[in-house]
Amino acid sequence: MRRLKVAIMMLMMIVVLQKAVAQQDNELQTLTDIAYTHLDSASGLEKARQLFSEAVKRDNLKYQAKAKVIEAKYELTRCTADEYQDMVRPIMQWLREKGCLDDYYHVWIYGILEYSKEGKYLEANNLTNDMYEQAVMDGSEYGQQGAFRMKGTLNKARLAYAQALQCYYQELDFAKRSGSNTLFACYYNIGVCEAMEGKLQQARKSCSEGRKYASKPNVLAAFDVLQAFIATMEGRMKEVDSLCNVTKSKAYMLDDEVGEMWHYVSICQQWEKGRHSESLKDISEMSQKRQKQIMPAYWLSQKKYKEAYQARRELDLYADSISASFAALDMGQFTQRLKEQKLSKDNQQMRAMSIKMYCIIALLLMGTLLMVLLWRNAHQKRQAKFLKAERDAKNQFIREMSHEIRTPLHQISGFSQLLVEKHDELSESEKAEIAKTIEQSSNQLAELLNNVLKQYNNKSWNGSKE
Repeated sequence: MRRLKVAIMMLMMIVVLQKAVAQQDNELQTLTDIAYTHLDSASGLEKARQLFSEAVKRDNLKYQAKAKVIEAKYELTRCTADEYQDMVRPIMQWLREKGCLDDYYHVWIYGILEYSKEGKYLEANNLTNDMYEQAVMDGSEYGQQGAFRMKGTLNKARLAYAQALQCYYQELDFAKRSGSNTLFACYYNIGVCEAMEGKLQQARKSCSEGRKYASKPNVLAAFDVLQAFIATMEGRMKEVDSLCNVTKSKAYMLDDEVGEMWHYVSICQQWEKGRHSESLKDISEMSQKRQKQIMPAYWLSQKKYKEAYQARRELDLYADSISASFAALDMGQFTQRLKEQKLSKDNQQMRAMSIKMYCIIALLLMGTLLMVLLWRNAHQKRQAKFLKAERDAKNQFIREMSHEIRTPLHQISGFSQLLVEKHDELSESEKAEIAKTIEQSSNQLAELLNNVLKQYNNKSWNGSKE
């Protein structure tokens, strides 16, 4: 009987303690929500520090880490990406020392996204590579998955949606293997890229699959916007209107990227109602990249095909300029790896030779080592000069050819498509003019290719003689 009473008392104490812990967690979560709500003001930072202080008193490491993440996010609202890196270094160090690796990589991802938002894609790419290497060493599944996502985000930012899809597929596979609870984000990003690639049926499937893993209101709202975006591209405007009516009350939940997609859907609704001039004001408020993406559709909605073709050409040139930056980065990294491998191989050979020669005679080793060091220095200088010249020549060739070839190709493609799709609407004089333009562009392209081949053969002959 006595033992039963003791057991009952212990059980009651456990229940009371559990309620106390739950109450404390609720209080800390309330502080967390308030801090997030006021991220763009000093009061948000004050609440984050208050949250940290309370979490320290209650020895709650989880909410201490949350407070640090909120503080890092606050810094994003008032500084550049470069400044952010300096500001959050102590925060990241604290999170790492406390073993809060998921939060540590969460703060790291903020920096990558900020670089991408500022258009500093090379810095964002380097930071992503560093994060992936560190995550592999740490064995952090969150960090590795985040690196795949950031690679996809960078490709999406430079309008390379096919490459972005490959990265997001990698992230999805990794997330499934590791049992991640962020599968909804994988499917959302995949759906966006599939829609931008014109794979609308696949995009609908991805959107539907992602909803199965979504539970938070803001995530469900994002899928509503994605579904409306897909419906817009399919011309299902009744479905778009229905989804927009549902989403209007949730617009405040949308982040920047989803908000831009919502903005695009709203503009398409204006076109459907014939309010093209009014939509220009909304388009002007979008980022430069989004404006270039939307203008071809703007002109097509008015059946102004010449302006649509010009807008599409400007969009392609803009995408090429971003891709050129990444191509230069890839070439630089490839060259650097070759140099490092060559240097490593040379060092291994020299160490083996030095050990063997030292066993024979120390004096001969010193002389030989000095000669080898001098040779290596001269060799590296020549090699570096050769690689730089080769890289510069390749980059120059790529830039010139991309610019020269794309112009006649766009003219042939654009006017051919116009001739096929609008054949019955064009007059005979317009058809003749289009045919003449296509012929001129074809001749221009043929002449350009002949000149390139002739120049290449001359260079190859000269190179073989030398």
